[in-house]
Amino acid sequence: MEQLAVSPLGKILNTPTFGLCVQAVAELDKPVDIPSAKKSIFEILVSQNPRFSSILIMKENGVVQWEKTEVNMDDHVFVPDFPPHLISYDKYVDEYVTDMHSRKLSPSRPLWEFHFLNYKTTNGEATMIMNVHHTLGDGASFVALASACSAIPSHNPTLPQTLIPPSTSQVHKRTLDTTWFGFDGIYRLVNDVVMGVVFYGFRQYCQMELSDPKHIENLRVTAMTLINTRTRRSTKNVKVKPKSKTGVPQGNSFGFLQLKVPMKKLENPLEYVQRAKHMTDKKKISLATLLISKVLTYITLFKGPEASARVMYNTLANTTLSVTNVNGPMEQLIFEGHKVKNCFFSVSGFPQ
Repeated sequence: MEQLAVSPLGKILNTPTFGLCVQAVAELDKPVDIPSAKKSIFEILVSQNPRFSSILIMKENGVVQWEKTEVNMDDHVFVPDFPPHLISYDKYVDEYVTDMHSRKLSPSRPLWEFHFLNYKTTNGEATMIMNVHHTLGDGASFVALASACSAIPSHNPTLPQTLIPPSTSQVHKRTLDTTWFGFDGIYRLVNDVVMGVVFYGFRQYCQMELSDPKHIENLRVTAMTLINTRTRRSTKNVKVKPKSKTGVPQGNSFGFLQLKVPMKKLENPLEYVQRAKHMTDKKKISLATLLISKVLTYITLFKGPEASARVMYNTLANTTLSVTNVNGPMEQLIFEGHKVKNCFFSVSGFPQ
């Protein structure tokens, strides 16, 4: 059996302390032909990405490795049944997606699933859900994989990918994390804008829930933001070719920064963006992220992955907010000839 090494972060995420799974939901423009979908998933995903056709095993010396195994598509592709003849299935689909957060993946088979809901909702004719264990990769690798798979049109692999029309959004002209936004002469990166909006939104929420302004200002609120530590930041040139290795970045490669959420009331909401920019800039130029990664690696080496997992778990458990976002693909996502009208993701298994 072919065996592959597991990354240090992969070992940590595979411990009993963590059960992190990523749920990616795509709303499609027409119902899915299930047999054809199974075939495409196997040919494009399973046959070319070793992690999707392997299980985690522990050797006698305690080393955890990926080991190739046979993949039965019926164990990984699910098609639920809902009551027939309803006008809209929004409620059923929402409940199904919510229930996915408590669904456990069996370690006896590759740690991924696809769920196809061929029922009409407000946003699409069908819904596709991918539930995958975080050990297989992080957000950047999954987005790159989706982009690469979409670059192979199912009806004719020789055809070029379909790009999103320029009129759709000017943001897609460049990578999202290097896109600048202007607000009355204030230029900030999109990640800083996201963090500023989160800070402002949380401050507004506390203002609605707590009546005493002094109590709000005395709250100690921290936010953890995950950052991609790969050198390559764009998925634009990632390709998947039949019967060849993929160029998709695999595994987990991320660090995290802890930021103090400003709870003092600021007159101008844009000041929250400025605060976010100031704090993230200070954190990014420090060696904290690299040192944290090295410390976790050494703890894993000398104490085992469970010890590192407890460190990460306690850090998350003592953090008020966790914020993560990834750069979306530049092209129109297509699965088996189905255009993806909308997509979003969530992560389950975080400490509560």
